[in-house]
Amino acid sequence: MTSPDDTVIFPNSGMIMDNAGNAWDIDSQARIEMNGNVDPNTANVTEMAFVNGVVWQENASNLWWSWNPNSPDNYNGWSPSSGTSTSPLPTSSPMMWVGGGSNNANDPSQWSANRVPQPGDTLTMLDNRTMNISGNDLQGDPLQIGTSSLVGPFDAHLNLSNADANIQTLGQSFDVQSTGNANVELGGGNGVGLHGTVSLDFNSRLLLQGSPSFIYGLTVNGPAQASILDNEGHVTLTNATFTANMTGNGTFNLERFHDGPGTVNLFDKVGSNLTFNMEGEKGGFQSTLVVGEYPYFEGQVNVLATSPAGSPGADVLDFRNLTATSYDIKPDLLTLYNGDKAVDTVRLNSALPFQVTQHGSDVAVYFGDSQPLGSDTILPVHT
Repeated sequence: MTSPDDTVIFPNSGMIMDNAGNAWDIDSQARIEMNGNVDPNTANVTEMAFVNGVVWQENASNLWWSWNPNSPDNYNGWSPSSGTSTSPLPTSSPMMWVGGGSNNANDPSQWSANRVPQPGDTLTMLDNRTMNISGNDLQGDPLQIGTSSLVGPFDAHLNLSNADANIQTLGQSFDVQSTGNANVELGGGNGVGLHGTVSLDFNSRLLLQGSPSFIYGLTVNGPAQASILDNEGHVTLTNATFTANMTGNGTFNLERFHDGPGTVNLFDKVGSNLTFNMEGEKGGFQSTLVVGEYPYFEGQVNVLATSPAGSPGADVLDFRNLTATSYDIKPDLLTLYNGDKAVDTVRLNSALPFQVTQHGSDVAVYFGDSQPLGSDTILPVHT
């Protein structure tokens, strides 16, 4: 069966069937095979394409040749003899994810254009669908996740296997499952109503970029200290849980949930270049930052005077499973003591007054309009 127009294949991935019934593929050594026979005059082939009934190859120098032995300008059947930098493939175009069949991103029938993605395409996935992504299936193109209506379900499901994916969130809830060495880039704009779950495998990496907002929550699961959450953006959170090693130079803005308090849980290492801005509100709308691995928290905490809505701030900083009897505050540094021993320090810049308490098995710091529980023990300043 002849391959669809604009079919593209890569080394060790896929096959092209031309109009004459010849089968073309690229072997593991980046050479072209026709009907199982290696063409010894080919090398460093990065992809092949079938365009308007013609077989094309591209090499690592970004030059293209067509299979045309009858051309007066050919080299062992490939024309032009010196190659051309002009791609035979159509210019980039919108590609809608159809899915519902194999759900594999390298299956042309799962895309609206009936071809696989090419560099520069605009990829969009809507509503409750599933996509399986392997290797470089998406060709580095951003995948926009959105919704076509106000009627759910809105979940998008992405399964990555040793794959790279650049996901742009546009108000759609989603979950990402990674196996093998996966790299997920997550950014985008308006995330109102958005909830995301990312499960990282060993040596997988999640990169946060831009200014995404996760109003309903973000969960990042990964093997402790074996997966990486790299924040290089400005991320707004209400409820979140992170169990991946956190690095980067970005900022997390912690706000209250739309109808109640918001809580962000950190259960792995946190790097020294990360900043957490707390922007809770009074009246039961405080933001809470829970530090679950307090010896390995090196981030900067800023407590702002007012919330984005302009109301007085109310925030809580909770150190899980920590005992303290007193504290000391100096410019930009809070030190907790158990007796005369300093048990933890955190870089803290607070525009609000605060109280430090022993809150059961935790140490809790209440800022602004947040109030300690009656069972809390108020800690004195260390002397």
